[in-house]
Amino acid sequence: MPTYNVSLSLTRPPRFSDAELVELLRQAVKIAMGEAIEVAPAGMVVECEAAALDRLEMVLRIKLEARGGSLGRMVARPI
Repeated sequence: MPTYNVSLSLTRPPRFSDAELVELLRQAVKIAMGEAIEVAPAGMVVECEAAALDRLEMVLRIKLEARGGSLGRMVARPI
């Protein structure tokens, strides 16, 4: 499975700690059918098929917006 470095430009949900944001990102990767290798508030390294990247972006947008945050941009580069 390919590995991607995913950079995120996002607005954090109100009163979300780094740990809560990292957990939200991990959940989004799992829903998108990927595997989170490394996750930080500004980005992550994931293993997934290329088609899962579109799902990941959609899931991130939905999960962040549901909590008062937003995803400005997601850029995925193969490693």
